Amino acid sequence: MKILKFMIIALVAMCGLNSCSEDCDHEFNDVDYSKSIIGVWSSESETYEEAIRILEDGKFMAFGNKGEGDFYVDGTWKLHKNRLVLTTSNGTTHFSGTIQVYAEDVMLMTSDGSKDTHVYHYYVDSPFPKSLVGTWTCLEANFAEALTINEDGSLVSTRLEGGNYWDGMQGTFMEEECAYGIELSGDYSFGSYEVVSGELLVLINNKTNTRRTYRYCKEDLSEEIVGMWVCNETPSAEENDMLIMTYKADGTTVFTGYAYEADVFSSNVEASYKVIGDLLIHKQPDIAVEYGLAQYNAMKIKYTPNGTALGDVKTLQAYAKVGENYVETNTTWLRIKQTLDLPGQKYDYIKTFVTNVKGEDKDIPFLNTSFNFAKMDGSIIDKFMKSILFNVEFPGANTIKYSYLLEGQNIVMTAPIEVEGNKMTIKMSENNPVYKDVVVYTFQDQDNTQMHWYMPTSSFENFFGNTSVAVMLGHGQLDINDTEAIAGVYKTIADAVESINLSLVMTKGAK
Repeated sequence: MKILKFMIIALVAMCGLNSCSEDCDHEFNDVDYSKSIIGVWSSESETYEEAIRILEDGKFMAFGNKGEGDFYVDGTWKLHKNRLVLTTSNGTTHFSGTIQVYAEDVMLMTSDGSKDTHVYHYYVDSPFPKSLVGTWTCLEANFAEALTINEDGSLVSTRLEGGNYWDGMQGTFMEEECAYGIELSGDYSFGSYEVVSGELLVLINNKTNTRRTYRYCKEDLSEEIVGMWVCNETPSAEENDMLIMTYKADGTTVFTGYAYEADVFSSNVEASYKVIGDLLIHKQPDIAVEYGLAQYNAMKIKYTPNGTALGDVKTLQAYAKVGENYVETNTTWLRIKQTLDLPGQKYDYIKTFVTNVKGEDKDIPFLNTSFNFAKMDGSIIDKFMKSILFNVEFPGANTIKYSYLLEGQNIVMTAPIEVEGNKMTIKMSENNPVYKDVVVYTFQDQDNTQMHWYMPTSSFENFFGNTSVAVMLGHGQLDINDTEAIAGVYKTIADAVESINLSLVMTKGAK
């Protein structure tokens, strides 16, 4: 390609087009080149190289090296017949002089004040490289960006850097023989690039001396992410945390669960999000910011439809700041149903997860065993729940029945329920005012084969308090009219538990 370009230049020179001197009487043709100059032009010599993109809307961009280091400028152009003026966005003149275009592939530019010097620019007639077209995403520590490059070289960028977020910035990508210049919302970058079509794009920025690798997005995951998800695998520091996230089609999210960083359980907290390609940007709720978390965070999505027998799986890659360093993290989420299918369902207990448990360092008697909440972990409750063969069933959409085996006796409790999305309130107080209502955040997988219950501290206290009171009443250890003694049972549990988040996992039982 370069050989052909230089052959064209040589031919022009042989025809005497570059032979002017101070006493030369040659004049440029008085021709209107306003249509001929549209496109990308380049010039190269031992001391000078430049690429200029001239747009139909009266704008231009140029980048290259004039022997004083790399440069990038943009601005507007004006042409009167064969006289061209390029004015940069900061008001300086990039070029002012006369031009001639030969056969639409060679342009002769003569700058004012240097009539004896003609600079040859040749038209880059190749179309914008198809290898650059598409959506590319980059995720690094403290930096994330989605670039969508169109066939005409226009682009859109969504970027998160250093805690600052820019959404949908418009710009232009100009390239010439693996060099590039990007104008983006008034700022610019330039350098070289490497591309593997449909795989990766590496931008080497001469202005910031950075090298960033972007991956090609074969599909946009903005629709696939819509729905309710439960986190079932987290980094070790956050093991077994309780997280349910709902992504709505309108760009809002609803979060329920225990937030490890803030050490708090939150219910139905609303925020917002955006997906470009496989890049997910969360705008954190105000409560998260109050706890010192960043307003925005970015993640890469890996989506696997039917990734398990239980349904769709997505993995979120992110970078978490630990001290002065950033550590890559990965969390795995399972798609769940946003509505509950309860009538006729029966589930048997299989597993318990416990997080954030704190409490008094003393043994609290409970159903023929004892708990010490200063030394509690999931295995203790798990062993206990398996020993009593705990199970639940739903005779109807508004009723729950749970049962367990205690001292060879099958204990059965039935209560009305109220369901709002994934929030289920067990209305024990409607059975008897001495009992307390229990709020659990629950979900079923896509095939109803599993049910999960999430209980924050208050729910745990009420649930186990109700169970203790029911057993004691059944054994004649409490008088149902002795409200003070009954209140003392709940207080004993509440005093012993400073905090706990409990997750019960149940599997579909026999009808």
